[in-house]
Amino acid sequence: WHDWTKRMINPLVDGKWAALSGCSNSAKTFNIASFATLWWLSDPFHSSVMFVSTSIKSLRRRGWAEIQRIYSKLGQLHGSLNGNFVDSRMLWQVKKGDDKHAIIGKAVEEGPVTKVADDIKGVHTRRQMVIIDEATAVPEAIYDACANLFSYPDDFLLTTMANPRHRLDAFGRFSEPENGWTSINVETQRWIARPFS
Repeated sequence: WHDWTKRMINPLVDGKWAALSGCSNSAKTFNIASFATLWWLSDPFHSSVMFVSTSIKSLRRRGWAEIQRIYSKLGQLHGSLNGNFVDSRMLWQVKKGDDKHAIIGKAVEEGPVTKVADDIKGVHTRRQMVIIDEATAVPEAIYDACANLFSYPDDFLLTTMANPRHRLDAFGRFSEPENGWTSINVETQRWIARPFS
């Protein structure tokens, strides 16, 4: 535990969404994957986590690699593991055959963006978390799909992670400060974003 980890996960403990920006190797994926796994394991029969990235290669290299590491570490520590891990499908099911109550890896390149967006909207678990990695390069339709989920589950969390590029890309608009970009400066490390809609 360190201050950077606490600053990354506190918005998810306290709220419904968080936008995490930072340079490469700043532990964004490590911290969020760890939090998401614990969050899912606390009530896996009513929960789902969808880890979204731009490509399968990128997802396997970062987000899914962290989920694999956590799964392996749990096996080493406890001897037996929860659920059914299907690495070839990037799926950690609560029980074999249950594709809904799971941690799911999803790449936008897997098909038309509308199909991936529909896959996100179609999960329907009581507790749902969506993680968007490489959020500056993910199409608007993915953000729109997540916006449609806010009123459905009992508990919904959305995390976006990116190396920021521009205030006007999808990630920039998602993380825009409540009082506009002029309300912060280079010293500002955390702010409340505008309501997500």
